[in-house]
Amino acid sequence: MSSSALETVVRIGASVVTGLFLAHEIHKASIEEWQKSDELHQAFEKFHDKHAREPKEEISKAMKIHDEFMTEIRNHFQGRGICQKLEYTGSSYEGVKVKKNFEDCDLEFDVMMIIAKHKYKLEPDCDIRQPGYAQLKLIENQKPEPGLSSVLDDKKLFGIFTVDHIVNSEKTANVFFGELQKLVNSSATMNGRVKLVKHGPAVQMDVYQTAYQKIPWRYQSRSFSVDIVPAYEIGTHMYVAKPIKGEEAKDTTTWRLSYSVQEKEKLTGGAKNVLRVLKVIRNREPGLAPLTSYHLKTALFYEMDAEFDWSSRSLVLRLLGVLGRLEMGLSSGVLPHYFIKDVNLLSSMSSWSRSNMHDRIRRLRTKNGVLLKIFNS
Repeated sequence: MSSSALETVVRIGASVVTGLFLAHEIHKASIEEWQKSDELHQAFEKFHDKHAREPKEEISKAMKIHDEFMTEIRNHFQGRGICQKLEYTGSSYEGVKVKKNFEDCDLEFDVMMIIAKHKYKLEPDCDIRQPGYAQLKLIENQKPEPGLSSVLDDKKLFGIFTVDHIVNSEKTANVFFGELQKLVNSSATMNGRVKLVKHGPAVQMDVYQTAYQKIPWRYQSRSFSVDIVPAYEIGTHMYVAKPIKGEEAKDTTTWRLSYSVQEKEKLTGGAKNVLRVLKVIRNREPGLAPLTSYHLKTALFYEMDAEFDWSSRSLVLRLLGVLGRLEMGLSSGVLPHYFIKDVNLLSSMSSWSRSNMHDRIRRLRTKNGVLLKIFNS
């Protein structure tokens, strides 16, 4: 090829690259323009007000009964030395609860019953293969109290020699369930209105408006439910046996570090609005169903660290930022737990699910009109 022909090819190639770059920049500018548009901002606010507002009236009504019942439960369990305090967590306490549908709030309260009196007799034996998880074992030469000895298992070497005493989550849950059932049966306020269901290490307390002696439960809808989880406080950390939603349950001697209290404290202001809108979008988009609220909350926390403007005018941009973080995580297959970076919250999700959700979120984030259509629905 002659030098002049080569120069021509180079000029054409450079023109193509320049053209592609300019087209990309124009497209990028166009995306940024509609993302910042008044139209999208106003549609976001209307969508939030119509579909993603916290159901405060319903929560407040249920809270009056809930507080009365939990006060009775707390006094009973504290009086018997079974637990020392309660921690109230979850979406209803975080201010990010959204209605399941127009008619159903599906109200649920999450309560951790904290066992703190053994904090100096137990220590975590962390499992490096499962970051964030540990066995809770009796410190060497410590003598367990009766309440603790009843929930311990012997850890044996070669099935013969006892080398450790470790806390069993099923035994712990059985103690709580049995004591709670006795209390409900004898309570003037809860008997007939509260139905207890044991779910692994947790106890679900379904509360009904009318006692079953007057109207059987099968003929009425529950008013709300309470998910009660025993938790051991060791040092400055809380350990629960309940896995993060979306994860498989571990064995009965494995406990998970819980950051529910810290998560509740971190969620503030406009970030709550963004999370509620994200949850409604997820609920309405069947293709996004594999994304749990914990995935959304985690991506939101990272966005909160990166962006400081959470004023009303900027919330739609913050929402798009969270979608962008989810998009990147689904592309790479990695969304680190906010507090335990070695834990990947997407590790159990199939590549097919990740790919489908990645494409859908990308369309929501970059295609003019797709997100606007949802906001205007």
